Order: sequence, then structure tokens, then C-alpha cells
Amino acid sequence: MTNRIGGILALAVALALLAQAQPREDHNGHFWQTLPHDSKVGYLYGYLEGYSNGFAESAVATGVPLEKALDAFKKSSDEITTTAKLTYSDLAKGIDKVYEDPANVVLPIVNALRVFMLRAKGATPEAVERELAMYRRLSTPNR
Repeated sequence: MTNRIGGILALAVALALLAQAQPREDHNGHFWQTLPHDSKVGYLYGYLEGYSNGFAESAVATGVPLEKALDAFKKSSDEITTTAKLTYSDLAKGIDKVYEDPANVVLPIVNALRVFMLRAKGATPEAVERELAMYRRLSTPNR
């Protein structure tokens, strides 16, 4: 029981630090491709936990009842992990597939995740390509 409490406390501290961290421009396909699979899974777990914390903090800041905000988060996160019965490992492999196209390595990881989810939910190739084109434009520095 003590180990579990210590683990939960350590996770809470790590998540608080993650929530304070600014997104990094270099967390794109180049970075993703250097990670071993287990690290990719951990990255996604941390990202989605941070996403959860953001919902909770937004609720407190805006006066939305926490229970209502957490319900909205659950629906949102369930869409990511259960719409297509996906595990974190499946998500990591899906992002790997997005980054197989060299034109996509400039995309931030969160955008690659969104592209993969579009595909997993059965979006048309045209819809996926429109989304990719927009993300590529946003991710390519002005020349």
C-alpha cells in the first residue's frame, strides 16, 4: 500500500511538472523516430494524462463543475482509445505509420496522433490528406 501511495505521489508530481511544461517545437517526427517503442507508449500516456489535467484545471478556472468537465474529458479520451479499441501501443504504431511518409516528419506528435485517429475512425483518404496538408503548412517554417 505504501508503494502504491508513493507511486501515485510520484506520478502526480511528474504530471504537475508536465502540465507546466511548454510544448516543444522539436517534438515532431524526427524526435519520435529516435524513441524506442516503450518510450513512445510512455510519451502518449503522459500526453493524455496531461490532457486530463488540463480539462480539470480549465473547469476550476472557468467555474465549470469538475464532475461535468471530467465527464467531457472521459468522452474525449474514450474517443481516442476506445473508438477503434486502441491501446497506447496501437496509437504509437499508428503514429509510426504517419511518420513513414518523409513529408510528415515536420508534424508535431499531437498532429500525427490526430491524423492517425482520422484514419482509425474511417475518414476518407481525401479528408486525411486535407488535414495532413493543413498540418504540414502550419509546421513548415516560412522560407
